[in-house]
Amino acid sequence: MTEPAGLDAAIRQGTQNAERIAGLNAALNGLSRKLGELGTAVDGIQGTVADQAEGVLLPAGGQGPGEVAESRQVHVAHP
Repeated sequence: MTEPAGLDAAIRQGTQNAERIAGLNAALNGLSRKLGELGTAVDGIQGTVADQAEGVLLPAGGQGPGEVAESRQVHVAHP
């Protein structure tokens, strides 16, 4: 006995959807990994910028050579 055409089509469609979902899941995993790497890079840059800001000489306000008048930390938001 053969399956009704509608049921066969639904099974094929379900199989195709499962394949698409698997492909989308793989793409999402790849993007999540890249986003994590980007976040790590941004954290490193943020630290570098903060370190450089602490070493900048600001002559205003009567500060002498080698003294830092004010340092500001740069915060970059990322998920």
